Amino acid sequence: MTKTKTRTLLALAIALSMLISAWQVDLTSAGEPPPTEPGSITAHKFNDANGDGVQDDGEEDLAGWLMRIYRWDEDQSPALVAEGITDDSGEVTFGDLAPGRYKVWEADQECWQPTTPGNSWDSGYYQVIHLAEGESAIVEFGNVYTCEPEPTPSIDIEKYVSVD
Repeated sequence: MTKTKTRTLLALAIALSMLISAWQVDLTSAGEPPPTEPGSITAHKFNDANGDGVQDDGEEDLAGWLMRIYRWDEDQSPALVAEGITDDSGEVTFGDLAPGRYKVWEADQECWQPTTPGNSWDSGYYQVIHLAEGESAIVEFGNVYTCEPEPTPSIDIEKYVSVD
């Protein structure tokens, strides 16, 4: 081998070594999916007095409702992720959720009927949401009160007044 070829090969080896050291590659993580940014789903409950499925001015938020969230992968039964009770603003937020398909569920309550789109299931009502990476979603649950209000007690004053 000539001196020129040797010097050229040595220069190429040094250049290649410098390039490889400049690119830091973590071979232990090769083939692993990159970490995903978690998302959240907020369930919002409201008294849909006119039954139109939309919260209008004057329609109050509903506190104290049991809400659950289930992970629902294809060909598997829904798996409970978390549950919570709606606060004074009618909301409960489920955070730190991976991307995927979820069932957001509310418990049935006597005298209340759902007005927003969804399905009955397991003594409650649910809606399905597909959550993207890092997404924050809100799922609306409107209900209308269907029972007759209890009569207001009253006293007939004329019966108890004696006239002499």
